[in-house]
Amino acid sequence: MVDGSEKSGFAPLPSNKLFKKNIPYRDTEKGKSQKIDSDNIYRIIVTVENEEYLFERGTVINVTKNFYNKEIDCSSRNKIWMLATYYSKNIILYFGAQSYIVKKGKVVSTTIDNSGTWAEIFLLVKRPSENCIAKLGAFTSGAKIIGEESSFRKASKVYFKDNSTLVDRIDNKEFKIDDIRNLVKAYDDLVN
Repeated sequence: MVDGSEKSGFAPLPSNKLFKKNIPYRDTEKGKSQKIDSDNIYRIIVTVENEEYLFERGTVINVTKNFYNKEIDCSSRNKIWMLATYYSKNIILYFGAQSYIVKKGKVVSTTIDNSGTWAEIFLLVKRPSENCIAKLGAFTSGAKIIGEESSFRKASKVYFKDNSTLVDRIDNKEFKIDDIRNLVKAYDDLVN
């Protein structure tokens, strides 16, 4: 919890669906449900089939708009739940989706666009020294968006600008949006 306390019990996976600000929670499997405001929750660790999944909530910023600015305001009330898909002491990679489900025993990110065309799952990163979560791009289901790879490379070069070796590899198109995990791991390896 934000106040430093911990709760252990039963709850559905967090969601970023419109008007889903509270998370129903029960101390025991058949206990009485109570609602907890998402603003009071710091992080959620979910166990599914003996595997743990980390969810955190935070403000997302667009790298190409905000990282040029030295003072980044992360106090926005527009926070989202994100699933950590790679984490180390140097960097965390998150997927930000409309909702999260259990599929074949694994927690996965899912997003459904009401128009039925395509929907995005945000590709988000954060280093320990940062308060905001940076958006490098998005996976889309459905039509490919023209310029998506170029925008991903541009945002990645701005975000990783302090590491010229990695920026050169991004410039050489070594990393694609579909293998963002390899980009984040390459950063982690270079920092170590």
